[in-house]
Amino acid sequence: MTVAEIIINRPTKHLQKCFSYRIPTHMEYITPGWRVIIPWGNG
Repeated sequence: MTVAEIIINRPTKHLQKCFSYRIPTHMEYITPGWRVIIPWGNG
């Protein structure tokens, strides 16, 4: 299983960190620099 480190591209001082998300096997072609939509607050 591949994990991506996601950076939220919004000007806020409360989100100055990376978030880890698992990449499903059918999307493992994603590489650094891709813009993605992530589920927010789903555990």
